[in-house]
Amino acid sequence: MSGTAASTMPTTMRAWVFNTVKTTLEDAMELVDDYTVPDTFTTLPPAEANNGTGAVLVRILVASVNPADYKVPEVPLFGRYHPQRPAIPGADLCGHVVKSTSPNFAVGDLVAGKVANLSPHGTLTEYTVAPGNEIVSIPEGVSVDQAATIGICGMTAWTLVPYIRSLKDGTAAGLDAPIRQPRIFINGSSGGLGSFIIPLARSLGCHITATCSARNFDLVRGLGADDVIDYTTEDVAAALIKRASASFGKPFDLAADTVGMPFTSLLTMAHISLRPAFLGGGLRKAPTAVGKAIPEMFPTIVDLMVQGKLDVPIDEVYSFEDAPKAYTKLKTLRTRGKVIVRIAD
Repeated sequence: MSGTAASTMPTTMRAWVFNTVKTTLEDAMELVDDYTVPDTFTTLPPAEANNGTGAVLVRILVASVNPADYKVPEVPLFGRYHPQRPAIPGADLCGHVVKSTSPNFAVGDLVAGKVANLSPHGTLTEYTVAPGNEIVSIPEGVSVDQAATIGICGMTAWTLVPYIRSLKDGTAAGLDAPIRQPRIFINGSSGGLGSFIIPLARSLGCHITATCSARNFDLVRGLGADDVIDYTTEDVAAALIKRASASFGKPFDLAADTVGMPFTSLLTMAHISLRPAFLGGGLRKAPTAVGKAIPEMFPTIVDLMVQGKLDVPIDEVYSFEDAPKAYTKLKTLRTRGKVIVRIAD
């Protein structure tokens, strides 16, 4: 399955690139029609790399964009002086394998997933390299648009799965008995990440309460939420207390915040978490979800898509030439599902 390419690899490709980010990623992006193909694209990592899954060179059909794409390069100092420049933005992809050192993927396979974390060679381009353990084969019945969304959001949403399973089997810390139907609260449920968390939690038997604006009620209920709170008209904390009281004081077992926060707030949170308790440090854990490749993760997500249990809403599709507009759209924080970029047919 490994080795040869389906066709001769060109020496140049079209790519959106950026160097120094002084204001926004969109302003820094430049479309280069003759970007030199990196040497690493022709000499892939060996089959032993990435836990024995090798790597693949992919001709990209569709890429989806994520907040992390612009938040990392826009971080002060890090974004300006990170040494891997020029860089191509984007992490998520769906496309065809044109070269492989992976025992799991052959030339011509349709695959989806993501590039390696912080790779300078992203997905807003014609070709890129992905680790064999961060992609999955896409079967018939799953569109390339849907498949392109599973990378970052699928991996991040999956971080909740071990927590939910530990609640259901009774192994979670502090439990006296298993919880048959864990109650999960999702803050910000109509965007890309919420579009994955809700169906995943639903498939694991959770009762789901979610926040969104009234215009997205039907969308979020359609994803599988049992109860929806309009954060624009209700005090969310009061609404949650009211719901806990109505359930005989039963609290929520798990909460997921998909909204995130500004960089300055992240610094404040980190500063507090490092303090000892007597100086105001936190006692309860509130981990930040950082996904990592788990063998069952992407195949399970794709299987939910095949079964029709996971249908990610596509808010808007941009042409390759309009790729910067995808980030402008994402920054409105008013997207319904995912925003994608069409790279090729």
